Amino acid sequence: MAKQYRVSVIQNGKALCDVDITTPWADESLSKVLALFNDSSEYETKTFVAEDARQIYESSPEGIRVIASDPIFVPVNS
Repeated sequence: MAKQYRVSVIQNGKALCDVDITTPWADESLSKVLALFNDSSEYETKTFVAEDARQIYESSPEGIRVIASDPIFVPVNS
């Protein structure tokens, strides 16, 4: 599984958004996203990394295929 991150952005104590990073260059993208929000004291960020995934499979005469995949995110220890 390629590295995936989720950055939760909090503004003035309230959840603003979650940014999911799923690019092949996820480490570089994470640095850029954190730089955007950490330049201001108005924002707080919490970073999570996908450690595993829940998957739903379909079995048919043609074989088995993944129907859905839901990443399981855990906090990154900074």
